[in-house]
Amino acid sequence: MEGVEALVERSRSGDLEAFGTLVRRFQDMAHGYAYSILGDFHWAEDVAQEAFIDAYVKLPDLKEPRAFPGWFRRIVHTHCRRVTRKKRLKTVPLEEAMGAAATAKRGDGMREEVLEAIHSLPDNQREATTLFYINGYLQNEIAEFLEVPVTTVQKRLHDARKKLKERMIEMVEETLKHNVPDERFSQKVIAELLDRPNLLEVEGHPVREVAEAIRAALPDYEYVEGNEVVGREFNALQQADPRDEAYYVDKDHILRPETTITLLQAMVGRTPPVRLVTSGRVFRARAQEDAGHAKMFHQFEALCVARDVTQDDMKATVRKVIESVFGSTELTWAPHDFPRFEQCYEACICHRGESVEVVGCGMMTAETLTKGGYDPRAVSGHALGLGLERLAMLKHGIDDIHSFRQPPYIEEN
Repeated sequence: MEGVEALVERSRSGDLEAFGTLVRRFQDMAHGYAYSILGDFHWAEDVAQEAFIDAYVKLPDLKEPRAFPGWFRRIVHTHCRRVTRKKRLKTVPLEEAMGAAATAKRGDGMREEVLEAIHSLPDNQREATTLFYINGYLQNEIAEFLEVPVTTVQKRLHDARKKLKERMIEMVEETLKHNVPDERFSQKVIAELLDRPNLLEVEGHPVREVAEAIRAALPDYEYVEGNEVVGREFNALQQADPRDEAYYVDKDHILRPETTITLLQAMVGRTPPVRLVTSGRVFRARAQEDAGHAKMFHQFEALCVARDVTQDDMKATVRKVIESVFGSTELTWAPHDFPRFEQCYEACICHRGESVEVVGCGMMTAETLTKGGYDPRAVSGHALGLGLERLAMLKHGIDDIHSFRQPPYIEEN
């Protein structure tokens, strides 16, 4: 079985399959720990899912992969506290719960009274008991998760058994195991990671408004859709190796790290002149997370293949795009390198006294045109790409890219 440290390292590199393994390994522990605090299995499952998603985002901040169990427990605890601040949780004295359990009939009534008895244990005993009986976790695993010595876990379990009494132990184990999350839990966590809001679908969102303004400025360009999940080979047109950038959904599929490939695929088999645009979410596993960058953001790209397309045509198109967002503005052109293109530039505007790149562009190489099915002696082509969040931030004076996923831009659930 692959160790936790290796799974954490792979997960930090964007391997969702490895993260799914981590979820499956710790889901019952997270669920049991949350239940020991909240006393409600449904709340506990919701909290566990939220904690896994939070942990995935924060994995780059974990300095020691071996410390994952205790680090993750603290994340679960934080999410539990958020729930307890909103809800008043029901508790009863241990003696009352034990008395009810002694007289209740077996079935749902007994199950509820057993849970009352568990929840009436002191906090540290309740945590250890729940983790021990919910899925047979070893005492050393519980100790790592709770960040206490194994002997402390042993004492807590011993004290809890004395309080629950022998006749309750079997019912406790049976009841807890009956309420663990099923195998769909890890799939739901990963699905939630992929189900973050697509800002292009949010009515009135600044990111969507920027995309709409650009599309309106390029009325003769056809819009094409692309898939967010693509094959690992990333198509024969993809020259750059995506493995250092990509999130792996499974061993054969990745989340696209760019939308360029969508246009390069779409242009194949079309008769010039070809003018295409696309936009959508892209995912960069190794991207830094800070106020100006995110691992998931929205790109907009445009491509043109026709006779006698020149660099001047490319720059005119870029200018049209930028002015559709910012109005008339002075541009500077910084030489740059992009895979599959030549004579490349980053178009920059002045923002708060500094030059800021806003659009990348370049002319297609002969090889790129040939792979698309075109004769580079007969046609030429150019393309441009930009991050929609960056343009929206500049236009609206927003300093943190993550603000776009918070109120007032996104409604709280």
